[in-house]
Order: sequence, then structure tokens, then C-alpha cells
Amino acid sequence: MSASLAHNAWAREAATESFPGQDGKAPATRLFVAGSASHAGKSTVCLGVLEAAVERYGADAVAYCKAATQDERPDAVARWCAARGVECVSGADCPIVYYAGFTRAFLDGGAYASEDWLDRAAATVARLADGRRVVVIDGVGYPAVGSVCGTSNADVAARLKAPVCVVCKSGVGGAIDEVNFAAAFFAARDVPVLGCVLNKAATTGFYAATQILAPLRAYFNKSRRALYGVVPSSDDLAGLRDAAADAGVDAAP
Repeated sequence: MSASLAHNAWAREAATESFPGQDGKAPATRLFVAGSASHAGKSTVCLGVLEAAVERYGADAVAYCKAATQDERPDAVARWCAARGVECVSGADCPIVYYAGFTRAFLDGGAYASEDWLDRAAATVARLADGRRVVVIDGVGYPAVGSVCGTSNADVAARLKAPVCVVCKSGVGGAIDEVNFAAAFFAARDVPVLGCVLNKAATTGFYAATQILAPLRAYFNKSRRALYGVVPSSDDLAGLRDAAADAGVDAAP
């Protein structure tokens, strides 16, 4: 069996174990998009996955959820969802909002318990998943964000029973290290990491996307995790979240 087929078989098995169907109904595919670091490019990858899902299944069969956030402003993904008719939960409506002082309030016992926040996220995603084919769940920051409150990205993904795609900045050795570091954190919560997308690759030089694909494939072909793609750097995508937050209400990427 080739490395690609072996990975696909493992991914299907992990996905089936993560979110089995209920009452004989086919389950919605849940995918948690996590960053190895802040500003890794989760929004860009979410937009790509959502666009592909809408093209295949139609807007009514797809939903997006920002499970936790540190920024309540509307973002690029929310505006895209509004423009395409995809149901979306984000911004101030996120199940978990890390407002200024949240951690201190939690530690003082004034911000509910971890399970309360995880239950809110689970209820939101369950509603979005009902009758749909795909739900894309967007992480926040780096994997451990929220860990002091028991609501890290790994805690949330485990509660949602959603396998993970890790997004990290492009490279070779450093990028592989970041993916493995993130995967180890999720593994501590028994959350499968299916693969990764490397973002912001150079367009020229030693680390250009065309130059790093061969060594990356050599590594990931021997791994249970897939390399789903390398996204070249683009000025049009730089600061997309902030640009969308500052744009007019009718603007969408």
C-alpha cells in the first residue's frame, strides 16, 4: 500500500472514530483548523476549505464556527460566509470569548467552569452540524491558548470530536518541528492530527515553495500525517483578518 493510500485509510478511520453517525444518519464531517502559532494563516486555510466544500456540496450543506476568540470584531471568514450564504458563528457570538481579564476571572471563580465553556462550544457545533455535510471549526492562536482555563484548542477539539489540520509557517525542518510539536499537544487529549498546510512560503530563493516540496514530501510520505499543501506568500492575503474587521459591513474577500 502506498504512503498516500495508507494515510487516507488512517484518516478515514480516525474521522469515523471521532464523529460516528447518530440514529443511522450520515454525520457531518467536522474539521478543526489549528495554528502552530498565532497568525499562522488559519483564516486563509479555512476560506480555502470552505470554498471547496461549498463548490462540492452547496452553501446550505456547509457551516463555519469560530469556537473561541480573542477578537470579537467581524473577520474575513465571517464576511465571506455572509456573502456566500454559509451559516457562521464568530466574533461576539463565539461560544468562548477570551475578553480582557477572562483568565483572572476564571481563576477567581467568576467565569464559569471549563466544562460549561466546552459544553457551549459542543452545543453550537452540534446545531451547525445538524443536517449538514461539513462544519469547519477555526481554532484560536496557538494550540495551548486557553489551557489555564481547561479550554485549549486541544480541549475544545476533543470535546467537539473533531480531528485537526495544523497550519504553520512554511519551511522544512522548522516547519516539520512545528507540526510535530502541535501534534504532540493534541495527542495529549487523544485528538488526531490528520495533516498540515504550510503557509506563507517564499516565492523565490532557497525556501521557495518549488524548492521545499521534495524534502517535505520525503518526510510526510513516511508519516501518518499528510502534507495537504504549501501556500505561497501573497501581499493580498497579508493582514486579511484586520483588513476585514476594519472594512464596511458589506465587504467580503
